[in-house]
Amino acid sequence: MANDINRLVINGRLVRDASLKYTNSGFAVCEFDIAVNKEYLKDGEKIKTVSYFPVVLWGKLGEAISGYLTKGKQITVDGEIKQEQWHDKEGKKRSTIKIIANSVQMIGGKNEDSYQPNNNLQQPPLPVDDFEDDIPF
Repeated sequence: MANDINRLVINGRLVRDASLKYTNSGFAVCEFDIAVNKEYLKDGEKIKTVSYFPVVLWGKLGEAISGYLTKGKQITVDGEIKQEQWHDKEGKKRSTIKIIANSVQMIGGKNEDSYQPNNNLQQPPLPVDDFEDDIPF
């Protein structure tokens, strides 16, 4: 029997700085939360909603980029959904959903929040040369 497909791509902003931890065996675990905003019209009124998703990025990739994953940064995550289940102290069955990231793409530059576009910039004029005598044919 073939495996079912569990893949998702999500784009949003980091809710907090990523945290980097290590398992007892020394394997890196980078955890962060992403907020995804959505706008839609309902009865002519613009409605804004936000959903929050916990993300886990394992291994060397998480270790390498954890310092760049700071609050407010826009990212795209490609990964899969995992449901974790447990029983709490009272014996009630609990569960949560996490995104297990396979890759993370950072959107925007290092100082994207402080970027101020300058609409007065123009391309400088190209130099004008007289090539008529230099053309060999």
